[in-house]
Amino acid sequence: RFEFQMVMRQAWRSLRRHQAKPSAAAALVGYCTRASSSSADRVCIEGLKVNCIVGVRPHERVTPQDLLISFAFHTDFSAVAAADDISHAICYSTATKAVKQYVSSAEALTLEALASGVARLLLESSDASKVSVRIEKPEALKKYGARCSAVEVERCRSDHPAVGGTGATSQSDVFIALGSNVGNRPENIAKGMQALQAAGCSILSTSLLYETPPEYVKDQPPFLNAVVRARTSLTPEALLDQLKDAEKRLGRMQSARFGPRAIDLDILVFGEHVLQTEKLTIPHPRMHERTFVLVPLCDVGSDVFVPVYNRTPAAMLRDLPSPQLTPVLPVPRKGQVLRYLERPLIMGVLNTTPDSFSDGGLFTEVGSAVEHASLMLAQGADIIDVGGESTRPGADAVETAEELRRVVPVVEALRKNCPDAVLSIDTYKAEVARAAVAAGADIVNDVTGGVRDAAMYTTCADLHVPYVLSHTVGDSKEMNSLARYVPGPIGTGVVEAVSTFWAERAQLALTAGVWRWNMVLDPGIGFAKNSAHNFEIVQRLDYLSRSPAAAGFRFSSPILFGGSRKRFVRGAFEHQPTREEQDVASAYISGAAVARGARMVRVHDVAKARAAVTMAMAASRPVQ
Repeated sequence: RFEFQMVMRQAWRSLRRHQAKPSAAAALVGYCTRASSSSADRVCIEGLKVNCIVGVRPHERVTPQDLLISFAFHTDFSAVAAADDISHAICYSTATKAVKQYVSSAEALTLEALASGVARLLLESSDASKVSVRIEKPEALKKYGARCSAVEVERCRSDHPAVGGTGATSQSDVFIALGSNVGNRPENIAKGMQALQAAGCSILSTSLLYETPPEYVKDQPPFLNAVVRARTSLTPEALLDQLKDAEKRLGRMQSARFGPRAIDLDILVFGEHVLQTEKLTIPHPRMHERTFVLVPLCDVGSDVFVPVYNRTPAAMLRDLPSPQLTPVLPVPRKGQVLRYLERPLIMGVLNTTPDSFSDGGLFTEVGSAVEHASLMLAQGADIIDVGGESTRPGADAVETAEELRRVVPVVEALRKNCPDAVLSIDTYKAEVARAAVAAGADIVNDVTGGVRDAAMYTTCADLHVPYVLSHTVGDSKEMNSLARYVPGPIGTGVVEAVSTFWAERAQLALTAGVWRWNMVLDPGIGFAKNSAHNFEIVQRLDYLSRSPAAAGFRFSSPILFGGSRKRFVRGAFEHQPTREEQDVASAYISGAAVARGARMVRVHDVAKARAAVTMAMAASRPVQ
């Protein structure tokens, strides 16, 4: 600093002697920068404050916070100074405005991604050989006494593929869009995913699945759309060839441009490559105008820096009208989709057990089970959940063979007698799940979230069926004694515990191959939770719907709430409630859960629950 001050004094005296001629000034700047450092010169901008959305916690996705950003260009001023030529000089204000605009619109999940994106932006917009970026988050660790959390990165031009290059690095992250509006759309999407994996793409994450109205050509059926983030060692051209071959194998026919198709596989972004050939343009030339691409892309990469556009998908989406699309849960067996955002789904309970706390022994025979399921379907159930093992506190575990004996004949009979019904199997055993799906089940409902059987995730990934991931601690014998949580910023800590469990287990399921659009989250009412915990979860379902596991850019994975006839419902009465009172109270708590964000409710009395949910949705709609 002292040396720099001395140099600046010399520069000022010289400028006065030369009457501040530009050539003399440039020469002195060059002298100044070289005298102060024997290495490359630097342009530094420090302490730029930007208020933006950043972070993974639910409150961070809705409340902007301040970041302090410092960055530096590592360059050589000698050529600029000697020639007095500003064509290659760095414009400080332009760089600062560009960084501020990018950071404020990125809505990044991590500081690492944000800093890397800023570095890429600075390299793209300058001749600097290297840039360094530091981003501080002053509020992050304040309660622990730390001044801030921060990330620093340095990036060189060699860290990025050459603009216009066609070769891929050894491994590149690629974003691929999938679409279908002909035939069995969920099955087509599933086959498209298998084709990606067969082409050597390692699936890193998937978006939700969306039903979207057709664009460009309006006279055609609605589409299912999704985006996948994958990793591949193929070149862009080689990957394109694989995708086109897959489209042909899966039945895509030649049709009018933007017309109907069984499957569509499009490369949106391929690492940091920019490419334009007769066959392929990267990034995709129309992605910025398509909400049906940008919404699912934001699920898997809202803060990814897209070259050419020099923006993130989140920023592109903000420039478009509100999207007309609906997240759905696929049922490939019948080519159906469940539109849980339009109307919450009712899951009717069908216990084939002799010892369930509510209706044990009533439906152990196939005939009575089918009769009761038919009644629930007539009352408005969207899903029938068949269970063969009681998971009430204190219940004895059931051997796999016995559980199979109880549930498989019932599932087979339901599939025969109620062919259009959507069936769920309530089990935590992978073997039972596989057998039930083979018999006709469409969904796996695992009350242990994959904790009790390590093979459950890979089994559901292999079956390509929706998977309900529930929070619990311990088994039926010990769960009551484990209803203890560390108090946090919100209440008893149970909400944070559920959110953390979801995030960790959902990531394990995704890594095992369970696609995000097949995932349903359940807070596990009554499992290792006392009454206070259960009511706290109901009150904070809106928070849980924005947890890292649930939250997407605009929509969240559906949350299933199962509070029907459970102990905390009965305990709310000052007397021993009748079955009628329990069902009325269960319907009310289900409606309250829907009003706070649940999109599926698991109930015993379907008729009452349907009425309560209908009123809850009506009361929640904005007044026109």
